[in-house]
Amino acid sequence: MYQKLKPYLNKRGLTLADDKTKVTHISEGFDFLGFNLRQYKTNNGMHLLIKPSNASVKKAMETIKNVFIQLRGRPVGDLIKKLNPIIRGIGNYWSSQVAKKIFRKLDSYIWIKIRKHLKGLHNNKPFKWIFKKYFKPDYTGVSKDKWILTDPHDKKTQLFKMSWIPIVRHAVVKYRNNPDDGSLIEYFEKRDKKDFINDNISSRRMTKQKSKTNRTKSMLELYVVKATRTVPRRERGSNSSDLADKHTSTVLRGERSRKAPYLLD
Repeated sequence: MYQKLKPYLNKRGLTLADDKTKVTHISEGFDFLGFNLRQYKTNNGMHLLIKPSNASVKKAMETIKNVFIQLRGRPVGDLIKKLNPIIRGIGNYWSSQVAKKIFRKLDSYIWIKIRKHLKGLHNNKPFKWIFKKYFKPDYTGVSKDKWILTDPHDKKTQLFKMSWIPIVRHAVVKYRNNPDDGSLIEYFEKRDKKDFINDNISSRRMTKQKSKTNRTKSMLELYVVKATRTVPRRERGSNSSDLADKHTSTVLRGERSRKAPYLLD
């Protein structure tokens, strides 16, 4: 096949690099941009499955391993802050293909590394003491997992798990749908919007965190009151006008402000 392509490419001034070109059957598969494309035999016939390639998985594990080497002996909080962006980045890149098993595999690999790291921090302590100190349930209450690596000084600093990331397939544009067609503006607007999937732990955690923030803001708005008082003429001095000056202060309801002692509870 490669020899048949040569005349076609030569006419157009193109050549293929021999070291980067591979002609293979789809049943054997090939790697491209960190993914392995291969046709598998299933109960419903032959199906093309795109999975993270072995080389990319190995590279991801090497990256995680290097983080543990660099932060050996460092506090758990530093380790979590370094690992979370890496876990999210790798997981999001693979999340459009068949990668759920790989996610669980990497979570298991990270778990082994965490145990080794914690044992290095507390060599004289038993694992029961270590687990009680560093592993807590999800602070948002969404995940039922009670073994989440947590910073003992900040309960909200928890290690993100790759298996929490949802698998979202790429939606192909419908046949003959053209973005230049004015009658299909609504179709492409809906397509561009990222639907928030709520059937996975990662999305539900984000939803709960946002709802807590909004609820806190609304409670503060309810408790903030404005009080206005009229300044007596003797405090305004002789050069002030006859009109009374009004000063407005904002305080929290139920508290007496030192700057505004005239406010009543």
